[in-house]
Amino acid sequence: MSTAGRITSATLAASRPIAVVTGRLIDVNRNDLIAAANRIDAFCSIFDSEMGSADIAVTTMLLSYWNGHDADEFRRAWGRLNESSSHTKHFRESLENYANKLRACANLYETTQADVHNFAGNLLRRAGR
Repeated sequence: MSTAGRITSATLAASRPIAVVTGRLIDVNRNDLIAAANRIDAFCSIFDSEMGSADIAVTTMLLSYWNGHDADEFRRAWGRLNESSSHTKHFRESLENYANKLRACANLYETTQADVHNFAGNLLRRAGR
């Protein structure tokens, strides 16, 4: 499995912050939230692809030339990776949920920003400006 051009945890960690606290205000860039969610989606796609490749390799190995007790144990252990209770499944689902939460946060931030802008405009109109 090649790591060339791959998104790694270091790549995700090196991204710039999506929120900056200045005084009492939190400056959030909606596009940064969406970009972070997209990077997580890209990582999940790579993860799925790599796991698919590994599954093909393991299945081929188990069907072709690896036999015996150890092979049977490994086959069972490998099969548990796709069970709903596996750490692998939970990890993948957690990443997907996190990306969805980032998008929801970005959308709420955009809505709130628009509401505040409209409210301020109404106040100015009422004040006769």
